[in-house]
Amino acid sequence: MSDSIDPQLLDYYQQELTWLRHAGGIFAERYPKVARRLELSPDECPDPHVERLLEGFALLAARLQRRLDDDYAEFSDALLEQLYPLAMRPLPSCAIVQFQPDPSKGNLDGGYPLPRDTPLFVTTGKGESIHFRTSAPVRLWPVEITEALLLGSDEAQALTGVVQARSALRLGLRCLGDSQWSTLGIEQLRIHLSASPVVNACLYDLLGAHAVKVLAGPVGSAPKALAGLPQVVGFASDEGLLPDEDGVHPGRRLLAEYFAFADKFNFFDLPLAGAP
Repeated sequence: MSDSIDPQLLDYYQQELTWLRHAGGIFAERYPKVARRLELSPDECPDPHVERLLEGFALLAARLQRRLDDDYAEFSDALLEQLYPLAMRPLPSCAIVQFQPDPSKGNLDGGYPLPRDTPLFVTTGKGESIHFRTSAPVRLWPVEITEALLLGSDEAQALTGVVQARSALRLGLRCLGDSQWSTLGIEQLRIHLSASPVVNACLYDLLGAHAVKVLAGPVGSAPKALAGLPQVVGFASDEGLLPDEDGVHPGRRLLAEYFAFADKFNFFDLPLAGAP
């Protein structure tokens, strides 16, 4: 901060001088003999020399307090750098990317693997290229979701036959191109919750904490129970947006990623191995 006198310094000075006189009054009540020699009182000191000392000290304290307030970010930044360094790291721009596999380009019955750090780019209206990279490995399948419907208790029990079911999320899947479900080697399908934040939160809670069974089957037939439950995505070490740092608990990285880009965690892997 500049050493020049600014208008706000007067307010700091008045605050410090008021506090000194108030503290002097309390000191005088507690230690009257010492206070009598210093001639301290809650009001203006009758001794001009002591009064000038108080005013000078109030001015110095005011400058110090003003500087502390101005440079508060420097102190907090230094503290965060030691206690939570991830909070000080810049986070690059993030986005959710939707891939649309084209069955006409080749056989996708075995899926198309996209490893972590796959480079992507987008061209802006000004002709500039912005480069991204994927943060998690994923396998593309020639499948699309045609329906997503949340059923109530009666419908869920009638459809699934699960007595303890209080609701059910019914998804309609359709194969793209000439692909047939029977020829796909699909074991799990990654889905993204892309509704409103309120709906996403409800679905996340249902799938992540209250799922009891996954069933699958052709339309018009009784669904078959599959092994496993929906698995959350985004918490594994190979799915991080930020690199792990030595000596830093990975939970802090997850916390930073959640507050910076919560949509990253709105994914689930559905177990579909053995689906008819």
